[in-house]
Amino acid sequence: MATHQKDCSLPYATESKECRMVQEQCCHSQLEELHCATGISLANEQDHCATPHGDNASLEATFVK
Repeated sequence: MATHQKDCSLPYATESKECRMVQEQCCHSQLEELHCATGISLANEQDHCATPHGDNASLEATFVK
């Protein structure tokens, strides 16, 4: 849902408040990861980001470090 609509708001349900909070936190984390991966891919495609000198690692590998 969130990856398509970019919204982590959950409708009120019978689930516990704690469960809903955890679901929303996981959703936000997933969206952040998606935005980061999209940014890395875009930068790689447009060749706007330089990798560290002397290191042949990809930008993604550099980010994970």
